[in-house]
Amino acid sequence: MPRQYSPDRIKSEDVQSLIKSIIIRPSFALTPRFPREEPVDIEAKMKNGKTIKVTKRGYNGFYASPMSWDEAISKFESLAAPCTGAELRKSIKECISQLEEKNVSHLTELLEQVRTVPIP
Repeated sequence: MPRQYSPDRIKSEDVQSLIKSIIIRPSFALTPRFPREEPVDIEAKMKNGKTIKVTKRGYNGFYASPMSWDEAISKFESLAAPCTGAELRKSIKECISQLEEKNVSHLTELLEQVRTVPIP
C-alpha cells in the first residue's frame, strides 16, 4: 500500500489539518461532461495569499488518457508488492501482456495465489 494511505499517515496532524481546510463543491458546469471526461477545477489558496488554479479533464489512467504499459507496470508493482512475491508478479505481468493468446483461467489461477494483507 502506498505510504500516503497508511492509517498513521492519515491520522497525522499535518494531514488532518489539511483535510479540514478542503472544501468540495459540485460543479453544474462540469457535470454534463461526465462520463466522456472526469473534469475537476482545483483552486488552492496559499498562506502568502497567492491562489493557484488548475483545471483537469481527467486523470492518468482514465479511459480518455490511458496509462502507458510502463506506467501501469510501475503502479502494479507498487500496489501488488505487499501481497505478492517477485516471481508471482512477473508471472501476472507476463500473462496480462499475452492475455489475447492466453486463456483467462490462467490469469485467475495466478490471482488465486495473491495473499490478502490486512489493513491495520
